Amino acid sequence: MNQRTENTDRLHQQLSLLRCPICQESMQIIPTSSLVCSQNHTFDMAKQGYVNLFPKTAPNKYDKQIFVARRALMKSGFFEPVLEKIITIISTHFSSSQPQVLPIVDMGCGEGTHLVQICGRLAQLGFNPNGLGIDLAKEGILEAAKQFKAEQFFVADLANSPFHDRSFAVILNILSPSNYTEFHRIIQPNCMVIKLIPQADYLKDLRIEIFSETDKQLF
Repeated sequence: MNQRTENTDRLHQQLSLLRCPICQESMQIIPTSSLVCSQNHTFDMAKQGYVNLFPKTAPNKYDKQIFVARRALMKSGFFEPVLEKIITIISTHFSSSQPQVLPIVDMGCGEGTHLVQICGRLAQLGFNPNGLGIDLAKEGILEAAKQFKAEQFFVADLANSPFHDRSFAVILNILSPSNYTEFHRIIQPNCMVIKLIPQADYLKDLRIEIFSETDKQLF
């Protein structure tokens, strides 16, 4: 099986969750490996496996180097205590009524490492996570799609997410902007949104080191 076929098969598994971000109709995959809705809005799958579901040109605030550096920080174990706490919260909540599949979306996933690590640990605990990640930063989604093949990634707007109502058991929103109206729309009943908010001391030591010889206000 070639990479294109694997990417298309993985996308097929997500079709029941997806809706067109323009008209909100359900979508199907056509032979060219594009997503198309009943109104003929069409979104092509990139060769890396991600799909751009943002109908306009996404703002480009971040370059590849930022996401490569971010992945290096995450793989260093810096966030490990936080991720273990998130995994404990999820596994405890669903332990008594473990669903056959646990659909998880990371809203503002960047280059995907948090989502992948959380899904990996949940799988080790006996869950069957179905992980999806969205972000407006195309460079982040590109890096995620190149590095990780078990999860599905989309360039998309979390304020107009390309998902049907009540699609997800878990919404992750880690150090990213929020849209609680959308979160409420796509979350399943009695499930959970996990939001991580940076406080005043977040990366304090790093900020002190970087700005120690400048006139920038740190706090």
